[in-house]
Amino acid sequence: QNYSQTTRPATAWNSAASKSKSLSAGCVFTMNATTTIKGCFLISNNAKGGTTGVLYSAGLFTGGDQPVVSGNTLTVSYTASV
Repeated sequence: QNYSQTTRPATAWNSAASKSKSLSAGCVFTMNATTTIKGCFLISNNAKGGTTGVLYSAGLFTGGDQPVVSGNTLTVSYTASV
């Protein structure tokens, strides 16, 4: 929980195209610690640190680990394909 937002960022979606669906804008996290982020997850519960809800997806970043410094922002995009 090394980000300063009080809840998990909300997602908004583009229309489906070419058998995929993507976020209309990336989820932005403002970091409050210097660390390395390995990946992320998409869940229905927006409570920071929440442990309930529907887990839609989880995984490592396709570009590898992301080192961040306190005060930086990390923008995460997501596309689901079939």
